[in-house]
Amino acid sequence: MPGRSPRSTSREASDGPANSRKPWTDREVDYLKQLAKENTPTRVMGIKLMRSPHSIYSKAAAIGLSLKPANQRPYG
Repeated sequence: MPGRSPRSTSREASDGPANSRKPWTDREVDYLKQLAKENTPTRVMGIKLMRSPHSIYSKAAAIGLSLKPANQRPYG
């Protein structure tokens, strides 16, 4: 296309997390559940699982896992 810089259509290693677009393993799902139980921030979960925060939110929703901190009082 005119006006656009050439770019490869394949994903490169620097374009995203290492596990980008790979199916989740049972081990990763178990680790996600453990991290959620420990109230780990979503960004940290993403780093530990080498997945994007969006991927973390999507998988949690798909398996019915809440990522909301369980130990915080409502209204401060």
